[in-house]
Amino acid sequence: MRNNTIGIKRILRIMIIVCAFAVFAGWQAFAEDEWPDGLYFSEQVKWLSLEDSKQYYLGSEYTITPKTVDDDTIRWSSSDESVAYIDDDFVMFKKAGTVVITGTTRSGVKNSFTLHIISEDVDGDITDFDFAQETMTLKPGEYGQNVITFAPANEPYSTSMTYTSGDESVAAVNDMGVVEAKEEGVCTITAKDYWSDIEKSYTLIVSKDGLLPDYTGKTVVLMSNDVHGAIEGYQYMAGLRDELKDRGADVLLVDSGDYIQGSKEVSATKGASAIRMMNKTGYDLATIGNHEFDYAYTRLRELLSEANFDVISDNILKPDGETAFEGSTIKGIEGNDLKIGFVGITTPETQTKTSPSQLEGLTFLDNKTDPAIFNKAAADIDSVQGAGADVIFCLSHLGVDDESAPYRSYDLWETIKVKVI
Repeated sequence: MRNNTIGIKRILRIMIIVCAFAVFAGWQAFAEDEWPDGLYFSEQVKWLSLEDSKQYYLGSEYTITPKTVDDDTIRWSSSDESVAYIDDDFVMFKKAGTVVITGTTRSGVKNSFTLHIISEDVDGDITDFDFAQETMTLKPGEYGQNVITFAPANEPYSTSMTYTSGDESVAAVNDMGVVEAKEEGVCTITAKDYWSDIEKSYTLIVSKDGLLPDYTGKTVVLMSNDVHGAIEGYQYMAGLRDELKDRGADVLLVDSGDYIQGSKEVSATKGASAIRMMNKTGYDLATIGNHEFDYAYTRLRELLSEANFDVISDNILKPDGETAFEGSTIKGIEGNDLKIGFVGITTPETQTKTSPSQLEGLTFLDNKTDPAIFNKAAADIDSVQGAGADVIFCLSHLGVDDESAPYRSYDLWETIKVKVI
């Protein structure tokens, strides 16, 4: 009997050692995994109706960072279980009221959102939204989220947001607006609601010290294109320009066309509100897009007479054969010796995409029988180079799709790249 007891004790010791080793090995594997360092929600405030549903699924409403984390387990809690309680990844509604739903990752990272539950069946489209910050700064490798506030602010609404990065080499953004900063630089993050078609942007700065790099002695050309009346976006361009200037840069602000048409606010003034906003933003130069003729050439001339910026396009001809606008210009900045040349080009597709009555006899150099449009561009490059331009930009409003051939920006490049090089 004693020998059997000793044998059992030995077996137990071995089992304990094996279990301990297994636990240790499991802990080692767990510890070697990347731990969550961020928890983000698609919305910070959520409105839902008891009439519409009795529960809310949390599983698709959050993002954990870094994105390489394998274990995305979240412990959920409700601030008031008499209103709503947690059942796995669901919030179960009991009555109308307000609760704070908190999620906690395995590494202890917490975040919360407010959930308003109402009894009425109200569910409309949003009327507006805004980012909390006009400019956000991150370091390479960091994640962040610029929180959005929706209107109306006190009732349920439907949203379907999409997010895009203006430069994915600088930062990527996922479908909840969580940004991953990659390398130093500046880019625009844009959000658009599918149902209301409202679009807003903010400026993201990625820098090792969390600030915009020192641009003293640098010249930056900021360009917008196809704004299409989204005049609320000019505040972000102005903010980025001021940020760059504060960091020592000399800045030119230019636009490559289609700025006076596309929204109710701008259409109501036949483009005047767009020109006013561009003046306030401080634009230096613009070219002509095909939609600049939507209110007719005479109206365009009236609008441009109020513009505080120059307008160039070298391939639009008046009935007498003379160009309707200056084709090129050289821009300089006070205290900066750099001379920057610009050549403007407008797509000849305007002749088929715009009513002839709106063009009022204007014609366009095209590429049908010979590369007249591109020959003119090459001649203007020679002109500004001869006038002392150190750098030359083509400020063009040309398509990129196959259907736009032979007037695409690619076609332009293939024709004049030897001269440029």
